[in-house]
Amino acid sequence: MSTPASLPLTTEYQPSLRQLEKYPSKTVRRLIVRSSGAVAARGVQTVLEQLVALRLTHGFQQASKNPPITRVSIATQDDRYLFSLGNVYHELRCLSDAEIQVVEYCGDSNTEADDYQIEKYLAKMSPAPGMRSVATQIKLAPPSKQAEWAKLDEWLVSDDQAGADTVGSRMRFVLIPVEPPRGGAMGQTPVRELSDEERHIDGIQKLTQLWQRSRYVTAGDQQQQASLVRSNLPAAAVDRDPNPLAIEYQTRDPSAVVNAYGPLLTSETHGGEHMAHLFPESEMYHSSTFDVSKLVKQMQEPPPQGVELRDRRWFARLHLRCFRGDEMVNWLLPVFKDLHTREDAVAVGNELMKRGIFSHVRHKHEFRDGNYFYQITSSYRTTAYPDTASMFNKSSLKSVPSTPMTETRNSPMLRPANDGSPTMQSTQADSDSSGKQTPTVAPTGKRQVMLSQMMLYDIDPSKKSDHVEVVRLHYDRIHNPENAYHIQIEWLATTSKLVRDAVNRWTALVESHGLRLVQLPLGEACKISDYHPFDQPIPVELALRPPDKAMSTPVLSAHSHTLPTLSDPVAYQKALLRKFGFVLDFEAAASFTSKLDITYSYGRPEYDMTQFVHKSGLLLAQIGSEKSDFLLLPNRLATQRPTVSGKPSEMKPVEEIVKDFVSLCRDANALKAFYEEVSMADVAPFSPQMPLTSAADSDVPPIHLPPHLSHRAAMRDI
Repeated sequence: MSTPASLPLTTEYQPSLRQLEKYPSKTVRRLIVRSSGAVAARGVQTVLEQLVALRLTHGFQQASKNPPITRVSIATQDDRYLFSLGNVYHELRCLSDAEIQVVEYCGDSNTEADDYQIEKYLAKMSPAPGMRSVATQIKLAPPSKQAEWAKLDEWLVSDDQAGADTVGSRMRFVLIPVEPPRGGAMGQTPVRELSDEERHIDGIQKLTQLWQRSRYVTAGDQQQQASLVRSNLPAAAVDRDPNPLAIEYQTRDPSAVVNAYGPLLTSETHGGEHMAHLFPESEMYHSSTFDVSKLVKQMQEPPPQGVELRDRRWFARLHLRCFRGDEMVNWLLPVFKDLHTREDAVAVGNELMKRGIFSHVRHKHEFRDGNYFYQITSSYRTTAYPDTASMFNKSSLKSVPSTPMTETRNSPMLRPANDGSPTMQSTQADSDSSGKQTPTVAPTGKRQVMLSQMMLYDIDPSKKSDHVEVVRLHYDRIHNPENAYHIQIEWLATTSKLVRDAVNRWTALVESHGLRLVQLPLGEACKISDYHPFDQPIPVELALRPPDKAMSTPVLSAHSHTLPTLSDPVAYQKALLRKFGFVLDFEAAASFTSKLDITYSYGRPEYDMTQFVHKSGLLLAQIGSEKSDFLLLPNRLATQRPTVSGKPSEMKPVEEIVKDFVSLCRDANALKAFYEEVSMADVAPFSPQMPLTSAADSDVPPIHLPPHLSHRAAMRDI
């Protein structure tokens, strides 16, 4: 409303009631404030204040010759509040302690959106300070249509915070992975320091747990949860730490995962956000004394009675029958009666690890709450399986799923469409016996795959406001730690200052984990100039075209142990952007398969071109324009705020980033050398007979033959 203000909040022109009655359109509506629920607790005056605030945020002005109102007063029923937007007037009046009247007056309009003639004119725009101006043709957009005020007002006086179809304000953020701060910024330093990638994932986990603590629960959900607590959960379970949101972490881009798994993906959400009571309180364990053998046996039962054990891939390495650390913590909390925080569950997990019950798959970490893989040791296993997939294991020659084919409620993305169906069972049996993917009968309609999820978030946990302050928070359900993580918030009548305060809390939390929270435009870079004329993209052409032979990149396969390759026509362009510090933001809609209904919780993918964002957050880049190879657009929404240490972040100005990138794109010799360097790094596809040489496994000691078989190594070349 005030940063920046396009119009003052008041206007001195106030038509009389007789003049308003002459308007051709008049609509009278009466809003009934319920006598029970959250709305009744707020009171009719608070509801009237929200109705006023909602109109001010939509561009209305208070029509009054008197000083502007600072607080709505309903001392008398004769008080009327008049607001104007062009030739539209809204009059608000409180009729009683439970009824508010809204009168809408609308005058003639000669510029309706349907009859509006779009005009164009030429103007010179500079994409960024210090850059050459470019002649640009600007289209004058038609006037926007009025909001559906009847629906907005009815929603405002109702208790249904999740039922609003119309969105007033929206903001899009991304978490960009950068180098984490050093020197113990995270508190206690672990025995073996985490890698940057692990700290990034840990930061997202901590942020989602913060969201869980402030999740807004509707009246219907409150009644359901209260019933569950009274009937099942012990009293102590109510105060336990919430689980982080269930996010599937992958080492491939979302399109690669979606296209590989196809019908195995589902849009169902079983995020494990709420505690599930597994056993009666009399059968729950106590951390001071418990039967270890019974606990380990119970741990290996099928979920939800046990923790999920399945094959998991990270980069090129496949880890068999392992579990994630955060899923084990989720399981331990309701199993032990005296565990109330996730730190308590981590302590129990480390005690089990010290007794040799399980270990980290790469023997790198102690037990941690996060995306870390652990394997039960051979002496405690109830079923036989190898420790790892290597060239010496016969199981590596079988058709082992590259990532899990079945998931339990703790995984939001990878779940079979119908576990018990004969089609699915026969398909899995045929795949296991032949080692090849068996064609399945596709469903009649497209299966929907939801790549994000929405939750209601209370941005006022300290209750500074006198009414409910809730936003819709959308978050990614599948994420590659090397890419940007997407967050989008939407609200109607929420106080903007509280939104900014919540964003500042998120920023301070993730900075200590090497993540930069940056606001980005809602639309893609190539279309922003349609509604923001001063944001003109910079076209960049390559002086030397990439080699005709496209790079082959490994892709996921749901039925094969090997990683097949797929040619990427813009692989060189992606490598060039990553060389200059760009990370993937959104993929083009054409990157996803057309056999599935791909959607986000806030809409369908509509990007025409794949978009990257610079790690500084100051620059956007898109690949594959009709007139150029790249489009660069400065991000005017990014702010260079001080870091968590209090020092300003050391980032290049956007002009230098653009200058360095353009200079390389115009240098044919430098491009040729870069193409050769990228081609040399393009390795052959992974095979179970090949040694695992992933960069992520560089710290794993090589596998050698035992001494009594060392003579076989000498005979390898004979």
